[in-house]
Amino acid sequence: MMNSSMSNRKKRPGLTKGHLISFALGAFDVVAINLAYLFALWFRFDCKASQIPLHFLDGWLRCAPAFTIVTLLIFILLRLYSSLWQFAGTNELVRAVLACVLSLVAHIIVSRIALLSAPVIWRMPVSYFAIGGVLETFAVVGIRFSYRLLRLLLHRADIADDSQPLNVMIIGGGDAGRMIVNELNHSHQIRRRVRCVIDDDPKKRGRFLCGVPVVGGRDSIMSAA
Repeated sequence: MMNSSMSNRKKRPGLTKGHLISFALGAFDVVAINLAYLFALWFRFDCKASQIPLHFLDGWLRCAPAFTIVTLLIFILLRLYSSLWQFAGTNELVRAVLACVLSLVAHIIVSRIALLSAPVIWRMPVSYFAIGGVLETFAVVGIRFSYRLLRLLLHRADIADDSQPLNVMIIGGGDAGRMIVNELNHSHQIRRRVRCVIDDDPKKRGRFLCGVPVVGGRDSIMSAA
């Protein structure tokens, strides 16, 4: 019985790196989404804190707790804390932007409810929501995709430091070719440098696939090798 209980304890999952990243993102979001709208007030009044009316600051403070909770729930439902952001693509970008749009709508509703009994002149201006929504989107999307950008830059630095990286030519500039180029560009285990892409479609020649030039069709394989 003692052995079984000890084995059960060992099987219980603890905090993983993924959990810590999710908690860190959540903490960042709490700060970022509230500062985004505080800075919106600052921009709205010519970047002078002394000119911001006190009733607008009071309105911002009233909305902050409920707005933060609703926004975090939206982010959780749209999987902003459970996605693998180092491999983020178009789908994750769409969900992140949609989450910020829904957060903006939630902020408008919360502010209307919180300031329902206040005079009409005390209600937050339209520019406050517009600027705040843009700043929130930049912060939320930017922090998530910056991790992928950092990995890409580190990988390119590793390849640049490698004295003899293996050069690679990709045959085919379609979706499969794009996936291979992305994998080679982002993987730290594969020491490869994609030099060029070959594709028979004349419309693709002279263009770039994920930053790699499409140099020609199959007749250019030997000359590009």
